[in-house]
Amino acid sequence: MKRFALLAVALLTPVLASAQVDIACRLINGRVLQFEPVLVWVEISNRSFQPLRLSSADANALLTFDVEQGPGLLVPSTGVPLPSQPVTIAPGETWKAAVNILPAYPLRRTGPYTVATRLDWNEKAFVSGKMFLDVVPGLELMKLVSGVPGDASVTRTYSLRTLSRDRKERLFLRIDDEDQSECYGVLDLGSIVRMFTPVMQVDGVGNIHILHQSGPWQYARHVFTPNGEPLSQETYVGEGGQVQMEQKPSGQIVVKGAEVYTGGGGGGGGSGGGAGESDEVPEPDAADGFEE
Repeated sequence: MKRFALLAVALLTPVLASAQVDIACRLINGRVLQFEPVLVWVEISNRSFQPLRLSSADANALLTFDVEQGPGLLVPSTGVPLPSQPVTIAPGETWKAAVNILPAYPLRRTGPYTVATRLDWNEKAFVSGKMFLDVVPGLELMKLVSGVPGDASVTRTYSLRTLSRDRKERLFLRIDDEDQSECYGVLDLGSIVRMFTPVMQVDGVGNIHILHQSGPWQYARHVFTPNGEPLSQETYVGEGGQVQMEQKPSGQIVVKGAEVYTGGGGGGGGSGGGAGESDEVPEPDAADGFEE
């Protein structure tokens, strides 16, 4: 069951701040892969008579998160402002968004964490109850090391990993520069069916192609640059024993033994590596509610 937390108000000055600002939050996923975006659903209701301005040159409020890997072991912030774009909450309005905290709090180690949301405004602090987050490496299925065009000294390590979420197994692509100890992203490729072994190939210009089974008779192909930027996503329909990727002499990679699915909707899921305050993240079901 997903964990929800209704933010408890902690005041720096003895005033009735809860009547001025109401905040609620929850983790979109309480269990994530290492370096996968960590999304926190935040709702801020401005019940004061002043606008709240976040992440702008004239900001009068500051949204941060207390991230701990152990009692008192705070993960230091990189200083990246959250949310990533300026936001103004007018009196009487409520701002709702999924905020990716990973750019500001790089969770480099696996293990359990706690996350609390904090809003500082008008010399007052509003701090949530702690939400529990588990960062895991995932199950590695395969790995591919390849060069990067234009620089013979640079390589990329592409690894496919799985994680169970919402009673389904999902497939992720992780891109690393192991020499520089830098991760370029963990990208959600969607649901995976294990009847077909996923395939990874690098094309003639250095882009990585991944083909995996995403549903009955459905196959998803994703293409990314060596830095994790999404280039394309297609869904195919075909028989498992005939579906394969083939590289032409020109370096182009094509899918053989299957046809592009045109029935509407995708079977492969979306890329998650660049998630931030995204409109693609669905609002939590009001029926689920927030626990106090």
